[in-house]
Amino acid sequence: MTLTEIKKQLQKEEKATARLRHCYPHLSKMTVTEMLAYLNLVQKSELVAYAEQVNRQFQDRVLTDTTNEVCRCSDAKGILKNFYMTASEAERVKKYVWEQRGTALKVYPCPTTDGWHLSKG
Repeated sequence: MTLTEIKKQLQKEEKATARLRHCYPHLSKMTVTEMLAYLNLVQKSELVAYAEQVNRQFQDRVLTDTTNEVCRCSDAKGILKNFYMTASEAERVKKYVWEQRGTALKVYPCPTTDGWHLSKG
């Protein structure tokens, strides 16, 4: 690989991690290594592919959402809840939180959109 190709690959990886951190706030404080482990990925190139898939999902959601409604669900303190596109994604976060913190959560459908949330109750 040339130096230019390496630089382009690094930029792609940085853009991918930034996109994932933006779409999924619960990933924002994780290192790249932690993100890879959390997503059951091995290489950074897999992270790039995953970020591209997430980007397509978000674009499809915007294109198919005719109401342009954004989830504004909040917790008891008024803090916006994390939004998950699929139940399996929410389940993965639930499992991770249990393993890391020992906190039991439940997955439930968002009452205003077609996404999912987590709750302690």
